[in-house]
Amino acid sequence: MNYSTFTDEQLMASVQFAINSSQDISRQRLAYASSGLVNNTKRAFIDREFGYPEHLTFSDFYNVYKRTGGARGFVDRLTDICWLDYPKFIDGDIREQDSKLTKWEKIVTDLFNDKLWLSIVEADKRGIVGRYSALIIQLRDGQTWDKPVDTEVINLLSPQDAIVKLIPAWECQLKPYEWNQDETDANYGQVTMYQFDESSINNQSGKPQISRKIHPDRVFILNETSVINSIDDGESQLEVGYNDLLDMMKYSGGGAEGFLKNASRQVHVNYDADTDMEELERELRRRGFEQPADALNKQISLLNSGTDSALITSGATANILSVAPADPSSGWTVSANSFAASVRMPFTIIFGQQTGRLASDEDKEDYAKRGISRRNNFLTPLIKDLVNKLIQLRVIEPLHNDTLTLKWSDLLAPSQAERIEIMLKMSDVNVKAQQSMGIPVFTPNEIREAGGYEPDPDLEDIDIEETETDTTDTKESNITEK
Repeated sequence: MNYSTFTDEQLMASVQFAINSSQDISRQRLAYASSGLVNNTKRAFIDREFGYPEHLTFSDFYNVYKRTGGARGFVDRLTDICWLDYPKFIDGDIREQDSKLTKWEKIVTDLFNDKLWLSIVEADKRGIVGRYSALIIQLRDGQTWDKPVDTEVINLLSPQDAIVKLIPAWECQLKPYEWNQDETDANYGQVTMYQFDESSINNQSGKPQISRKIHPDRVFILNETSVINSIDDGESQLEVGYNDLLDMMKYSGGGAEGFLKNASRQVHVNYDADTDMEELERELRRRGFEQPADALNKQISLLNSGTDSALITSGATANILSVAPADPSSGWTVSANSFAASVRMPFTIIFGQQTGRLASDEDKEDYAKRGISRRNNFLTPLIKDLVNKLIQLRVIEPLHNDTLTLKWSDLLAPSQAERIEIMLKMSDVNVKAQQSMGIPVFTPNEIREAGGYEPDPDLEDIDIEETETDTTDTKESNITEK
């Protein structure tokens, strides 16, 4: 192509087109090399530019959980609503529930209440922070932890005696040690041996570092973000909002640091042009100071050490270095709302309100729905799997009806005051219905159940037909008397 015939505008347009084409090719190459993981092809290292870690590990999630109120508030609030109470075990379908527990239900309920629930709740918290957590099942079978469970010995013991305790483990404490590599085996790819570090994270108690192998019979994995509840996949629930948590730390820490620097009274000393600096330096050296700044720093240190201290200068002017610190609340609020969206929980539930206003009814309802969803989709299958594992280990007997049902409380149920209000309204309806139609709308037991009370067997349901007959007889007797 002969560029000599181009005008200046045509030549500049050709150059710009070539530059744009080169940039497009570079971005395509970058996207291809990153396997589509880099969306911002203009800034391939955007995390690094903004001060975020490029690769997150368990230690990052653990430290942010231990050091930031937002992460700790989310984890605790989520487990608080999910474990507001414990579910009821039903041996059979929900329709087979009886007010009196069966023998199997009583044994399992007592076992979980006495020894298991607290450890399960703690392991659930650790699973939210890490990609997974685990429960180490300590049994009295006389075997070391690297051996399969002796179910014959366990079967001879009562459930309370067979199981010693459940030990919650963080992700970094339990790692796979050996895998099943037999492609013809149904358990291909499963862990055949774990390695467990008994010492706690950041062990400062002086306890020796003890690491032991554990057989899969004695391990129960909790992984909410994994479809198959294993350690192969899944992610920490703090990962999506991790950058927002760091930004919140920058805003709060930077704002506090700005106030601190202003409160420190940093002094700027400006000497007059007539001051003989060489004579001043000689005099200060004679008094033991190597540099004039050393003498000034000593004076300013004495000034800041007390509220009644004074600074005396000759031929110099002292000024306080201070700036008006920026208000970090607006930026912090944006990051906090972004973090709340990442964990699907209302802002007011995690952080509360600084103005004294409580969370709205919509936020409370959304918070309750979050707990209900997690109960149904994760905790219920998890507890059922744990019960089945204890049945396989012969800690507890098999189900009699072959179906295990868990009944949770209703997190959207009205409060006690609201229930009393409902009972009052139902009673008022009954009074007006009795006056206008001669029959009540609600039975006494229906009103009791609306208030959260158990039905009273002495209060039988009112038979409407019988009531109508009694009303008719009463009217006829009144007519006869008249």
